[in-house]
Amino acid sequence: MKLAHGEYVALEKIENIFSSVPEIAQVLVHGDSLQSYLIAVVIPDPLQLTGIVSKVLNKTLSPTNASALAAVCKEPAVNEYYLQLLIKASKKGGLKGSVSYFAFS
Repeated sequence: MKLAHGEYVALEKIENIFSSVPEIAQVLVHGDSLQSYLIAVVIPDPLQLTGIVSKVLNKTLSPTNASALAAVCKEPAVNEYYLQLLIKASKKGGLKGSVSYFAFS
């Protein structure tokens, strides 16, 4: 697809790079030809997320407790952890753009 400022991007390539991150269960990358940026919807892997929460927030969660997992996804430290994972994956995958913001909702 072509972004507003004329850059062509392969959404599938970006999705494949981000999907290779073990902490991510699913990802969808969306673009709009009227905008100069892309949006990625990232679904964390519940088992990996519990380990991240344990490391980052020093909390213990069950991977089956959906409401608790949803709540920790709003924590800035968890958002930052995932942002760094995506930045690392994009560099490793040879993506030229940058990942500049990440927030769960």
